[in-house]
Amino acid sequence: MSDSAASQFDLFLVHEPKGVLNIESLSVPPLSSDVAQTVLRHLSLMPPPGVLEVALPKRLAWELMGRLSAIGATGDILEVAYRTSRISIEEARSAAEQALMNWLATEKSANTYEPLQHLTSLTHGKARWWTFFARSPEAQEQGYIPGGAMLYVDKVDGHVWTNEELNLIGFEWDRLVYLFPGWRER
Repeated sequence: MSDSAASQFDLFLVHEPKGVLNIESLSVPPLSSDVAQTVLRHLSLMPPPGVLEVALPKRLAWELMGRLSAIGATGDILEVAYRTSRISIEEARSAAEQALMNWLATEKSANTYEPLQHLTSLTHGKARWWTFFARSPEAQEQGYIPGGAMLYVDKVDGHVWTNEELNLIGFEWDRLVYLFPGWRER
């Protein structure tokens, strides 16, 4: 990813704003009226889920997400590179299967795992990764949730996300909740 692409962020909205959305409420400094017009145009043509097609520094992306979440929108801030998947679902499945086999080879568990399923209903992280799940009947019987192995394959470079990377994303989401309380309840 180039330095300029890495420094630009977009918003992936899961739910559209429920409140009044107008150019005056969005174009308050530091956001420009051009950004506000782009957001309004995009939401009128393509309601969520989807990206807003804005390219902003991270601080301004946070500002815009805050304003949208204040009127009911939910979503995520992500690098502009994630607007378009560069990894096909077939490539992602292959990477997830290999990662699961590698993990099972080192795991000391007696649990069995069913074949991977692609989870399409999850909107959480949908713009960043393909989500796969391998159900374990034993883990479910023991009360574990989700009762299997979840694997997240990056849509830009195809790597399987580590727990550390997922924790960093969780930190970003927690920051969003701290900065804009109540956004998850919408």
